[in-house]
Amino acid sequence: MRPESTLQCYALKRFGIFFSMSRTVHLNPLRAWHVCAMLAWGALELPCAAQSATPSAPATPFVIAPMIEGQGYCKAGLVEPKLGLAIAHCAQRNDSGVKELAAALNALEPGGAKGRVQVGYTIGINLLEHPKDGVFNPFGFLTQALHTLDRPAVIYLFANHFAGSHAQPPIQADSMARFADQSIPTEKYFQRSIAPISLSLQTPTTTNQQRKSALDKVGKWYASLPLKSRNKIIAFTLAGELHHFYDDFSTGMGRFDNIRITDYSPAIVQNFQGWLRQRYRDVPALNKALGSDFKDFSQVEPPSKSIHSNRLGHFSEHFDSFAHGVVPIEGWLEKLAPGQQIRVYLNGAAVGLAEYGLNRQDVYEALPDIQTAQLGFRYLLDFSRLPRGKYTIQVMLEGAKNYELARRSLSVMGNSQAPINDLGKKITAAGPPKDLKFYLDRPGQELAVFYNPLARDWLDFRSAQVTQAYDDWFDACVAAGLPSQRLFTHQIAVATVGGWNPVLFASDASLTGKHRYKKGINLYGGSASIELLRRHYLEPGETFGVPEFHTQSWKDNAAPVKVLHDLQQGGASFVSPYFLSMAPDKYRDQPNAHDKFRLSPHNKDYGSDYLYRAIADIAKK
Repeated sequence: MRPESTLQCYALKRFGIFFSMSRTVHLNPLRAWHVCAMLAWGALELPCAAQSATPSAPATPFVIAPMIEGQGYCKAGLVEPKLGLAIAHCAQRNDSGVKELAAALNALEPGGAKGRVQVGYTIGINLLEHPKDGVFNPFGFLTQALHTLDRPAVIYLFANHFAGSHAQPPIQADSMARFADQSIPTEKYFQRSIAPISLSLQTPTTTNQQRKSALDKVGKWYASLPLKSRNKIIAFTLAGELHHFYDDFSTGMGRFDNIRITDYSPAIVQNFQGWLRQRYRDVPALNKALGSDFKDFSQVEPPSKSIHSNRLGHFSEHFDSFAHGVVPIEGWLEKLAPGQQIRVYLNGAAVGLAEYGLNRQDVYEALPDIQTAQLGFRYLLDFSRLPRGKYTIQVMLEGAKNYELARRSLSVMGNSQAPINDLGKKITAAGPPKDLKFYLDRPGQELAVFYNPLARDWLDFRSAQVTQAYDDWFDACVAAGLPSQRLFTHQIAVATVGGWNPVLFASDASLTGKHRYKKGINLYGGSASIELLRRHYLEPGETFGVPEFHTQSWKDNAAPVKVLHDLQQGGASFVSPYFLSMAPDKYRDQPNAHDKFRLSPHNKDYGSDYLYRAIADIAKK
């Protein structure tokens, strides 16, 4: 069960990053925060004397640093009808608005940051927005805040597809990712267009030159700060969420049929051919693996055509959500009682246990009597080595009594559309109790799957692209002079969400295993689970950050406190709840879906009032 309305609502959370909040006020999308900073402090000069001392190691307290929206507003600006005019009014009065930020943070933690849990703030710098005069200087507000406030800070280096939608100068076509037909994705995130920037930071495009130039200025600004101010910056998060693009960007993350993905741009295709050369070493080894007859690696094109709807010149062209040889068996179950487990059978033989507890925020929102979003289950069935034939899948709930939750037929076709034999065998079990709430989302009945080894290579390459992108950002930040031990990703946690198609994103490899950068993992709703993070991403004892965070839990007022406590105990150095606004209600558009996330003791949407109070409670204790 996946109602489209709740998918759309959940898509908001999935992409609900800090800068999207600019749409809640009367400013252009993505630009409100930057305009605020430029209007209020754009004329400020950077301190010119760099400090030679080395910053100390990051502080050990657990930091709760809400993302700040509307910086630059001061109370004197309330006389103006629009927020932009209010900020300009404050700038004319030389009122930075930092005291408004101080008051908002003091309401959460009176008396300044102290103790084992401290309240700080998160501010973004858009590396793609240069003012018309070409001067890149969004640092005035941060300089004053770091000097004035005795609180830790997180800086979000914002430079992905959201940052680029209103880039100055605009993103050029040579910087865009492409579908297989060479069209550029023209997707929107609700009312705002995105800029599907190609992942590679090494390609010599104007966009990459602009981002690196802006990053160099961030490094010079950081070096110019007094040592005390630098030590207040506990983390820089890199670029934003980095992943591949797909059709129906806002709501299509759970699509498995008729998918289109990136990146098939000419430079990336050449990179893929070079990657294949490294993997296989020579063409005979490639042909043996693929069953092909290529004469050179330069002849290999990434797979892009589904055998279900296209005539193929060679089977290696086949691509769909399952062509890499894996079918997810997934759905949701209201509750898994102690001693129960979900086991998957193939032709009557047990093949494995399904993971339980995945985030299904869509179900939580759709069904009023469901009390938790952590009720998704999933088993990944690798069919790449199965003989051709028609198989029977059974999903069993096992415990004191065993029940068959669902049964599906799966046709494993290999690389041929020739007829197959029915190999189906099954075990006998009772059906589920009538009052048991569950649903099997996939596979659908009578699914036919074809395994293409080149599709698995293509997926591995795309995953490596995302990881390499974060490696490139890490190197660029270090080269600019930012402290390597404080550099975190700002990445989406696809594996924690039941029902999403990981093939679309190809991003999870950037969060698994060991990396030079630290892992910053965005958590919304039921994904905010230390247990899920340990299963999928974290090494034992690993320290991590949470650059975007909201519990979205309004049915249990104790949930936010528990989640924050678990993250603290589980190794999170900081979390950045989304979001705390400086802008008064007078300047907010209504109705506005983003405002459901606004942290306030009076905002009941998504349990934002519970989360606000939880932050105050945990900081106090």
